[in-house]
Amino acid sequence: MRSLCVPALVAALVLTVLAPLLAQDGPELWLHLFFSVNSEEGRDRALDLLDRAGEAGYTHALLADNALNDLDTPSPDYTARLAAVQAKAAEVGIELAPGVMNIGYSGAIIGRNRNLDEGMPVRDAVFVVDGGEARLQPDPPLAVPDPGFENATDHAFKEWEWQDRAGVITFRDTEVAHSGASSLRMSDIGSGDPEYGHGRIMARLPVAPFRQYHVSVWVRTEEFDTGCMARMYIASPDGRSLSFGDLRLQATEDWTRHDTVFNSLDSEEILFYLGVWEGKSGSIWWDDLVIEEVGLVNVLRRDGTPLQVRGADGALYEEGVDFEPVAGMNEGIARWYPWSEEFPKAQPLRITAESRISEGERLYVSFYHAAHVLGDQTMCCLSEPEVYAVLESQIRGVQEYLAPRTWFMNHDEIRVANWCEACQSRGMTPGELLADNVRRCQEMILRASPGARIVVWSDMFDPNHNAHDDYYAVNGTWAGSWEGLRPTTDIANWYRGGGLETMGWFADRGHRQILCGYYDTSDFYTDEWLADAQGAGIRGIMGAMYTTWVPSYDLIEAWAEMVRGAW
Repeated sequence: MRSLCVPALVAALVLTVLAPLLAQDGPELWLHLFFSVNSEEGRDRALDLLDRAGEAGYTHALLADNALNDLDTPSPDYTARLAAVQAKAAEVGIELAPGVMNIGYSGAIIGRNRNLDEGMPVRDAVFVVDGGEARLQPDPPLAVPDPGFENATDHAFKEWEWQDRAGVITFRDTEVAHSGASSLRMSDIGSGDPEYGHGRIMARLPVAPFRQYHVSVWVRTEEFDTGCMARMYIASPDGRSLSFGDLRLQATEDWTRHDTVFNSLDSEEILFYLGVWEGKSGSIWWDDLVIEEVGLVNVLRRDGTPLQVRGADGALYEEGVDFEPVAGMNEGIARWYPWSEEFPKAQPLRITAESRISEGERLYVSFYHAAHVLGDQTMCCLSEPEVYAVLESQIRGVQEYLAPRTWFMNHDEIRVANWCEACQSRGMTPGELLADNVRRCQEMILRASPGARIVVWSDMFDPNHNAHDDYYAVNGTWAGSWEGLRPTTDIANWYRGGGLETMGWFADRGHRQILCGYYDTSDFYTDEWLADAQGAGIRGIMGAMYTTWVPSYDLIEAWAEMVRGAW
């Protein structure tokens, strides 16, 4: 591990080159408080950290607490704890900046109305009426090749298109199975493939475009290194990812069912991968795979996500007249999280007594379903008016209880966008939608707090990072998102990989920057980042943030000392 203090010679050189960088006397030192103070334990932790940070010379603290978004309907216990944290920050000379505008990780918005999820479209799913109810008829029906992993010769599964190193990494195991006579086992993958750690099996499957599919598989592990990527991965033939996220596995666990959901988008065929990337040691077993098209599950009901039912002759049927109302996310249909709940059963489409729909009729049903990325991440719509009403209310609450001078906008990793009718009807790209959103968000803050300083994460406004084409499940490009930023809005630049390009991009647009270093590694690297900025003549670097996501605060003093030494 490198020394926590910059060597004297390096520190002297860095100080020499960085002296002209800033007009201020010293760096802004930010601390990322990435936990909630909505408990006595959280409050006490914040008080202790603020004491330590004040002693170490920190100037600002980002309070990244989702409970801040409920200050428009406050809990007296929470506001008392928050007041104690605010008082401590003032006592030790640290300015508290609340995290607001949860665009990207939108639970604080969607919690007000779960139908505000952006969602993804299902188009013309086939339903057939039987006994007064219309239910999904998979079209085309999916037949998974050898889902129980029973048919193999010399460990090669004949009905799958290919697999990694049969008999070396991937095996037919006849001694361990969830059901049937065998399972697929992958063992000591890192030894069998030291370069990549690949242990995978793949099949091509036909699908219908813009349909919702559910995948489940039973998994068992034994001394399995969970630092790898173990996943059910789905992609289109042209390489577009349709599923996102790894399985949440224990090193050793008995047979457990794991689930994921994906939308086929415009694909008529998918590449389905089951397996491990960057694998190392231990064993993992797979068995009883199911892939199925699903119908009315996690249906979004708001103006921007209309539901349509039509007959084979094109006739449009009316909800509440021809079929009973379909429940949305706020009406008893539980939001599904793959590690905590059983996958919900689909709602049938119930035909009314006076309906024009006939028994046996084939219907075509279009709707929008909630979209999950990386397990639990959900994104709000960028166009639905109610989203902005929620944001406005949340900002008023923060202003009432904290009246901050600095506000921190949580626009970050927006992974689903521009699918619903509310967005599509505006004829804008995702980048234009986000530019409009961030413009409105800044205006809300400044109405509540005239003259306030505003800071925002960098990634969604950086073309070197996430502001580009083909980002996760985004329909279009994020290019142009930066046009909504005021030049006076400061950037919390967390993309060290962008280097001079990213720093120069924001500097050329007139933005000041805070370099968000540390990132839970003992290789602090922020000193090198600062030196790079000066070497390229980049102006407006205000300071740096100790940015932890674990969160871990063991090194806040050493990190602050390093930044001040480099300044």
